[in-house]
Formats: sequence, C-alpha cells, structure tokens
Amino acid sequence: MEIRRTVPVYEGVDRKVKVCDILWLSTYQVAVTYVPLPDSDQSSDESQPNMFLVNLPPAKEQDKSPTWKNYEDPCYGACTLRICLVVLIQNCRCVK
Repeated sequence: MEIRRTVPVYEGVDRKVKVCDILWLSTYQVAVTYVPLPDSDQSSDESQPNMFLVNLPPAKEQDKSPTWKNYEDPCYGACTLRICLVVLIQNCRCVK
C-alpha cells in the first residue's frame, strides 16, 4: 500500500490523540475516530473516542483545507465510565 495523502489532526482537538479507526466513505470523504492519549494521571481505559467526518478537497484544490464535522459523544451527568467503543460500518449494495 502506498501513502497518497495525509491529513493533519483537526485543529479543534486540544490534546494529543491517536487514530484508532478510519473508514473510507467516498473519494473525498472519510470518517476518522481519534482516542486521546492518556495523561499521566489517567488510565487508557478512561479515554473516550471522538469521531469526525472529514470532507477532503479534490486533488486539484490541495491548497484548500478539509472540512470537519465532529460527532463527539458527550456523556451528560454520567458518573461511571463506559466501555470505549466506536464501530464504523458502511453498507454497500451490490448490483447484479
């Protein structure tokens, strides 16, 4: 596999993160899930993933920035930790 393009982390992310999943949706659209890297006082199980939908500019317009849509899952009032899980599934219909 050859790297054809790289995209920097969304500038709205205010901490160090790592990519835990990528789903190619179309030629110029991908879903990316980031997990924050744990702080020294936080275990890795406490990091909740954040999913972003990224619309990439076409190859002819490389000078433009990608547009991002954040699908962060807020846990309002949750006093317990949840299991961190994001499942990216794309349905494909095959035509015969």
